[in-house]
Amino acid sequence: MDLPKVEGTQVRGKVYHLNLRIKPEIQDLYGGKSHLRGSLRTSDPEVARREVQRRRDELHEKEQERVRQAEVEDLVAQLSPEQRAAYDAAGGLEGLLEGFEQKRPRAEASAQDAQAPQPATQPQPAEPAVGHEAASDPIDNDDWPLGDGALTFAPAEDEDEEKPFTLADLLEEYLPTLEYEAAEAMRHIVRLFTDFHGDIAYDELTIAHLDEFAEAARGLPADMMAKLGDGTYVRDLPYAEMVAWTVHADARAISETTRFQYVALLKELMLCGVPRYRRGDPWSEYRLQILRRETVEPATKKSSRRFAPSEWTFSDAMMRLLEVAIIVFVVLVFILLWQSRT
Repeated sequence: MDLPKVEGTQVRGKVYHLNLRIKPEIQDLYGGKSHLRGSLRTSDPEVARREVQRRRDELHEKEQERVRQAEVEDLVAQLSPEQRAAYDAAGGLEGLLEGFEQKRPRAEASAQDAQAPQPATQPQPAEPAVGHEAASDPIDNDDWPLGDGALTFAPAEDEDEEKPFTLADLLEEYLPTLEYEAAEAMRHIVRLFTDFHGDIAYDELTIAHLDEFAEAARGLPADMMAKLGDGTYVRDLPYAEMVAWTVHADARAISETTRFQYVALLKELMLCGVPRYRRGDPWSEYRLQILRRETVEPATKKSSRRFAPSEWTFSDAMMRLLEVAIIVFVVLVFILLWQSRT
């Protein structure tokens, strides 16, 4: 039974694997990786959804932090020389925030004293009219190095960067037209291709991508259902680990026939997206060079000499005597017939 689809994951075997795109702005925080991947170690869709949401929140928090940092740098660049000098003297943004935290308790205490009721024996002084903005800002701006309103932060717009349309996305549209077994085979091959090349946009795929994958596929194992010591199927490993396992276990690699099927199915999938998502099909001209094994013809058995005495058996000897007797009998019959005519 297939696991239900959970956005932000890929199903490998019977386990959900994380597959979240990392925006280019924060990829340096993840070693330059374009996607956050890893096994979620669960086949429960609800657990997978919660874990995906948690990881999404972490990515979003880092994105917002990077946006705020860029806004601060932009605002600082617009400061006047005097304000920039004050900003640097205060210790940058961290120094300003530290100073703000130190002033806030005193400002709150002053605000509470101002709101405390006066004794009845003393006349209540007339309270000056205070605007809403002034009441909400107890900090004395004269002590603030950059003056009033020098640093204001606008809420960052949540702009979802458009994700590229990949071969895996095309597969999701194509799967309903396939039978179950064909769909599973196509999923497996596209997963291998994506693990090898990464999430390349569909309209950027070239014949070189297919050729590189076809050549590298020689190292894949023939038995994808083999199990590791922890029970993991070989087919659920990442591409590089699959090839490494084939070498380490001295396992048999895939046949040329299987490699040809991989290429044929990928070409079939590529073609179904033309011309909706791209103008041409670069893979249609690709022809896989199959290495055929040399056929070794069996050595022809050398016919033994028919009357070699060293190779006779008892039955062979009796057959030879019978043949000689028949020949002698036929010769005698011809002689008697010849004599009777004369």
